[in-house]
Amino acid sequence: MSKPSDLGSLKIGSYILLPHSDQPSGEPCRIVEYDTS
Repeated sequence: MSKPSDLGSLKIGSYILLPHSDQPSGEPCRIVEYDTS
């Protein structure tokens, strides 16, 4: 499984910030649950 840093994302606690795939990189990120399983 790729590390959050490899994805260029910021991991916060049990959450990870991912850019909207349908939005420009300048848009705010959304918070999704970070599944460690």
